[in-house]
Amino acid sequence: MSRWFLECLVGEGDQIERLPLKQFPLIVGRSEDIGLTIDSTDVSRRHAEFSCQGDDLYLRDMGSTNGTFVNHQRISEPTPLQGGDVVHFAHVEARLIDEEKSKRVVSTATIVMEGDLSNKIPLGARDLKALIQNEQVTAVFQPIVDASGRHLAYEMLGRGTHPELLPSPGALFNIAESIGKAVELSELFREIGMREAHKFGLKHPLFMNTHPHEMKDRERLLQAIADSNARYPGLNMVIEIHEQAVTDIGEMQYLANAIRKLGMGLAYDDFGAGQARLLELTEAPPDVVKFDIALIRNIHKAGPHKQEMLELLVSMVKKMGIKALAEGVGIMEEAEVCKRVQFDLIQGFAFGYPLPLKEWEAHIKAPVSGN
Repeated sequence: MSRWFLECLVGEGDQIERLPLKQFPLIVGRSEDIGLTIDSTDVSRRHAEFSCQGDDLYLRDMGSTNGTFVNHQRISEPTPLQGGDVVHFAHVEARLIDEEKSKRVVSTATIVMEGDLSNKIPLGARDLKALIQNEQVTAVFQPIVDASGRHLAYEMLGRGTHPELLPSPGALFNIAESIGKAVELSELFREIGMREAHKFGLKHPLFMNTHPHEMKDRERLLQAIADSNARYPGLNMVIEIHEQAVTDIGEMQYLANAIRKLGMGLAYDDFGAGQARLLELTEAPPDVVKFDIALIRNIHKAGPHKQEMLELLVSMVKKMGIKALAEGVGIMEEAEVCKRVQFDLIQGFAFGYPLPLKEWEAHIKAPVSGN
């Protein structure tokens, strides 16, 4: 049974396949009579060699013309590898996978590559796994206000603290998605955010994000938020789900009902990012609809037709008994239009940047109102 695999983007598009490294030493190159053939003119006939010493895997360049790279660094000596490392044979890119079992193995040992793939497999898999294992994340909180600017709720936003990774959630999820860890990272962000909010004694509603990959296993998602709710009683949680992440109305109804049975609120995020799914709103209405930033940015500069369209959408949402929230409001000119079209709630830099709860202490200790 193979322990080591190369995970590669093969052919056209982004299809990922796993190639087992079965026997060592194993030579990689363009020649057809070696262990692993790469059909690329940039790759030398005998380009590089994998070797195994006990439980350790090594890679060495065999004097190739265009080089062998580990994590974007060209190697000249036998180099130890770990699962998650990104390797290049010239421009041909793959990630090393270390596991005892694999359910996806291709029958051929030939990789066909065209073009430069150096940016398609992100670096940092090893560090991302360490970040999750060691809980190297923190939480910041952005206020959600009413038309008068009163703080009525907060959205928790995660940030990474691993010294070798960018802190932004976008960069971290880019790596996590590429190695199947997006659900674990999303769960960790919520756990740390709820832990901090509970410790601080937050009474305001707390909006918590989910990742679209979590919709693939609804029972895990519901169990995760139920467990967190039990660990941190007293929090007034609102679960955010991207309105395009669930495509089936019945599935949306199930999630909406289950979340409410847990005593939590429900918000649909990024409403209008692709299409305004008004039918789904009537079939599985949330408590809050968050209008996508694309509808809000520079709305003060937009013509009357776009502003009238936004006002109509807000009115339709509110007639269903749903609160309308404008997100991404960066300047007061945008905020004034949002007030005029009668958004219930506003969120964005114009009313506060994401900060630790300590920075919002004066607002948090004020009486909660407007719920």
